[in-house]
Amino acid sequence: MKTVLSKLHFIPILIALTTLTATCLSCSDDNDDDTYYVKYEVDVVAASPTATNIVAVTNDQNASSYVSLYGTTRREIVYGPVQEGFVANITATDLTEAEKHSFRISVSKNGSPFALKAEGDTRYMNLQYTIDD
Repeated sequence: MKTVLSKLHFIPILIALTTLTATCLSCSDDNDDDTYYVKYEVDVVAASPTATNIVAVTNDQNASSYVSLYGTTRREIVYGPVQEGFVANITATDLTEAEKHSFRISVSKNGSPFALKAEGDTRYMNLQYTIDD
């Protein structure tokens, strides 16, 4: 009988260790594995079909990529994967031949649908968004 009672002694300890282990596993930092993609959208209504407009976007190498837009156009550009802290940036460098234009920056996290994070429509602009969970 004394042996059975001494073994029952360990049951509360076992339950406490199991609970602690399960809690620690659920507390792991999920941000380490997050994957982000950035989508830039540019809509330009040009003054003429031969008009050239230029925008610059930050790519997944943290460098500027220049995009020439001819006539009236809609362009989507996706870069990634990028890490938390990435600064998405779109700059209208030359929209002198555009009658109307708009810019959008959207972000996808871990394969989720893209969510709009910033938008604007001024002729000379610098639209920016920093990925911070």
